[in-house]
Amino acid sequence: MKRMIYAALTLLLLSTSIYAKEGGPGQSIGEVIASKANFSIFAKAINQAGLQDFIENAKELTIFAPDDAAFAKLSEAAMNQLFSNKDLLRYIVEFHISEGIILAEDLQYRTYNPMMNARTVSVMIEGDDILIDESKIIKSDITASNGAIHVIDKVLGSM
Repeated sequence: MKRMIYAALTLLLLSTSIYAKEGGPGQSIGEVIASKANFSIFAKAINQAGLQDFIENAKELTIFAPDDAAFAKLSEAAMNQLFSNKDLLRYIVEFHISEGIILAEDLQYRTYNPMMNARTVSVMIEGDDILIDESKIIKSDITASNGAIHVIDKVLGSM
């Protein structure tokens, strides 16, 4: 089992894609997300939810960030509902934020993780994949000056 976990983490850490580790010590999580075209919908959600300043100024955060392809899996009605209700939007965005810096290697020791919206998500290793609830981490450990970002393939708490 340990060998499978290490293999999954190694594969996840070494994967290359459009989510290359382009963040860095000089950029905050908010700046990294805002600068990537594949996070345009999540960046819009952060701004509309009124969480940009919080994300910019927080000391240590981990963001499980759905990319634009994850949002594309939602129906048009769900997207309209989400972006027309600021309270719901804030709740959903907060579902993707966790206090502290949590790297992929740390996730193997967790079965759940508390999120900013006072909910918890399950953490599971399935074969080579790390799942946060039912969302798969498709790129991990994008670093920023105030935390880490893991790209996920589904919107958490989605409708």
